Amino acid sequence: MKKRILTLAVVLTMLMAVAIPAAAQNTLATYVDEMNDVFGEDLFTADNEPVSISDAQEIFLALGSDQSDILTGDGVLSRVMAAQAVWSLAQSLGVSLPEGTSPETFTDTDDSAVGTLAALGIMTGVTAGTFNPDGDFLNVHFAVVLHRLFSLPAIGGLEAAKTLLADDSGEQPEEPEESEEPEEPEESEEPDEETPDEPDPLEGAHVSSRPELEIAMEIGFVPESMIGNWGQSTSRLLAAEMIVMLIEAMTGKSIEEVAEENDFDMSIPFGDTDNRAATFLKASRISYGAGSSEIYNPNGTYNRAEMVTMLGRMAENVFGYDLSDYRLGTDVFDDVGDFSWANRYIGWAADTRITLGVNAQTFAPRGPLENQYTVMFTVRAFQNLIDE
Repeated sequence: MKKRILTLAVVLTMLMAVAIPAAAQNTLATYVDEMNDVFGEDLFTADNEPVSISDAQEIFLALGSDQSDILTGDGVLSRVMAAQAVWSLAQSLGVSLPEGTSPETFTDTDDSAVGTLAALGIMTGVTAGTFNPDGDFLNVHFAVVLHRLFSLPAIGGLEAAKTLLADDSGEQPEEPEESEEPEEPEESEEPDEETPDEPDPLEGAHVSSRPELEIAMEIGFVPESMIGNWGQSTSRLLAAEMIVMLIEAMTGKSIEEVAEENDFDMSIPFGDTDNRAATFLKASRISYGAGSSEIYNPNGTYNRAEMVTMLGRMAENVFGYDLSDYRLGTDVFDDVGDFSWANRYIGWAADTRITLGVNAQTFAPRGPLENQYTVMFTVRAFQNLIDE
C-alpha cells in the first residue's frame, strides 16, 4: 500500500519554494492552452474526450493539409489513423528521421507512420512495445501531438503553425498606397549588426528524449553542466542530486524533513562524500554504495539499470509504492536476465513508460547513463508518480 502523497494541485502551489519552480504534469494543460492560442479558438481540452474524424479533418484543413484520403468514414478517430495523418502533415513540412535513427517497433502494429512518430518522440505507445492502434485518439492527445510536431527544430516552433493558419485563411495582404514621390530613406550612421543565431540548447540530444528535456529546461530541472552535454555520462553525485530534487518536488519538503518523517538516519554519510543527496540515498536504502556501504564514488557513473533501480527504490522506500503488481524486466526485454537485482524495477519502469527501452525488445541495462536519459527517466518518474 502506498503512502498518500500530495495531489498535483498542492504540488503546483508549493513547488515555487523548492527545487522545481513548476510541475511537469502541468504540461498537458500548457499544450492545450498553447495550441488553442495558435488556432485562436478553444478546439482542444485537457480531458479524455475522443476526436471525431470530421473534427480532425477540419483541424488539418485549417493547417492547409487535406487528409481526406486518410481520414475516411464517420465516427471516432483511431490512434493509427491519427498517426498516419500527422505523419503526412509532418512530411509536407519537411520532417524526416535523422540519419541513423530507426522507427520504433510495436508488437500490435507495423504501421510505418506509427513507428516513425514514436522515434521522433511525437507519439508514443500505451505500454512498452504496444501502441493500441485501434484505440480512440483523445482530444488532449491531439493537442500534445501537434505541439510536439511543431516544436521540432526542422519546423521552427508554434509560430510556424500560426503562419500555416494565416496562409490558409484566404486573406491577401493589402497593397501599399502609391505615393507621388518616394520618400528618401533617412541616413543611418552605422548598419545594425546582425544578431547571431542562438545555439540550440538541445543540440546533440536524441529525438526520443527531447520532449522531456524541453519540459525539464522550462521548469528549471536541468543542471547547467548538462545543457549541451546530453551524450555525456551522468556522474553518480549528479544522479543523486536529481533524485533528491524529484523527492523534494513531490513532497514540497526538504530532503532533511523527508528523512526525519521516514526515520532515515542521515547522520552517517559515505566515507568519500558528505553530500546531502548521496547521504539521503544511503539512509533511505536507495543506493548501497559502490561495491561497499562506505564508498559512494561520487565522480563515477551509473548505468541505465542502476538509475531505474534507484527510481524504483525511491518509489518503494520513500513513497511506499508496492511494485509487485508490475511485470518483471525479463517479461518485457530480452537482455536483462543477468540483472536479477534490477529485474522488477526495469519491469516497473517499462510498464509505467519511464523507459521504452532502446527498442521494443532491448533495454541495454549496461548502457551508460547519459545526461539526456537521466533527465528523461526522472521527468517521466515524476509524471508517473504524481499522477497515481
